[in-house]
Amino acid sequence: MNCTLHQATEKDYAVLCELYAEGDVFHAEGEPEVFRRIAGPSRTQQEIRKALEEGVVLVAEREGQAVGLVHAQLVHTPDYPMMVPRTYVPIDSLAVKVGYRRQGVGMLLMQAAESWARELGIDTIELSVREFNREAIGLYEGLGYETASRRMWKRLR
Repeated sequence: MNCTLHQATEKDYAVLCELYAEGDVFHAEGEPEVFRRIAGPSRTQQEIRKALEEGVVLVAEREGQAVGLVHAQLVHTPDYPMMVPRTYVPIDSLAVKVGYRRQGVGMLLMQAAESWARELGIDTIELSVREFNREAIGLYEGLGYETASRRMWKRLR
């Protein structure tokens, strides 16, 4: 897919909300006991400002239309006695509009996030993905991501 990327700014607020909403709806449909549908903007202006300050939000466009985003953060871990202090990049969000999925947009966005991390001298990217999101898991595995830990739950009802 032929896309261009740009780094989002606060001026992209409406577009970012639209793109985040794609992922929010997907999660609300996949796990309604965890995620809920929301009315109105998917993020506040303060949340967008914080996302832009703590890392980078890249937007993919095709023919002038925003079709996806990736939000990558920069994290410095505290110096705990049992942990090695480190700096890494977690992927907070990857969202691609429904009509553009499985066309390389997600891959392009993830590769751009990886390039951003490399430019900062970071050698590790981490992300979380819900088990129901098999397409995203396939994308991440195809890009070389491996399971590093597992979060488990048990429903007691």
